[in-house]
Amino acid sequence: MRRLFVHSPICVGQPLTLPSDTSHYVSRVLRSQVDDEFEVFNGDGSAYLSRITHLSKRDVTLDIHTQSSQQPQPSLRIHLGVALSKGDRLDTIVQKCTELGATDITPLITKHVAFKLNDTQREKKHAHWHKIMLSACEQCQQNHVPTIHPITPLDQWANEQQADTALYLHPYAEQSVHQLAQRSITQLSLLIGPEGGLSEADVRIADTAQFEGVTLGPRILRTETAPIAMTAIAQFLWGDV
Repeated sequence: MRRLFVHSPICVGQPLTLPSDTSHYVSRVLRSQVDDEFEVFNGDGSAYLSRITHLSKRDVTLDIHTQSSQQPQPSLRIHLGVALSKGDRLDTIVQKCTELGATDITPLITKHVAFKLNDTQREKKHAHWHKIMLSACEQCQQNHVPTIHPITPLDQWANEQQADTALYLHPYAEQSVHQLAQRSITQLSLLIGPEGGLSEADVRIADTAQFEGVTLGPRILRTETAPIAMTAIAQFLWGDV
């Protein structure tokens, strides 16, 4: 069953006209036909079965005929704070951590982030990452859409966190993740550094904000590997895996 995210309210028995970009995708890219079925969702936790009743190059209308599922809220809320990276590394992090159940992702400016983005570039990046999130939710059958927050300085983000547990990954931390396994955690804030790692100043900011340093073992993970690995571990230890 193909899945589509829509920004509109969805109600069984009421027709839903897709926006122009989604209509183009359905009609021209997927080459759909009248009576083809889709599962649609809008982030409220529900998914709905629908059938195409009208199709043209510009407009596609769906008949919403069944509410197919209702997902509960995640049992573990994971807020990733990930340092900005060049290239498509953050694209990969957003996609894979959405699939693994992260509920919030904030791109961070840390000491070793060596490039700057103007306001227009930031807006374009934010829209790009949001689109990646939506595609990941369509693919992985997730009806709750995570939040991609604006690019934020590390000190501001760290001091705003109110999770019951806040961690930062550091290869030389004295505490390993398995030592936390017996804790009962429902909200986790997780800080991941850039390619050059967290600086001493970054670590001081995290320590001051009551973050705990943890290590994933003797291997030094790439900046796009670490959040994916830690999100999977967190889901296994405290989440719904």
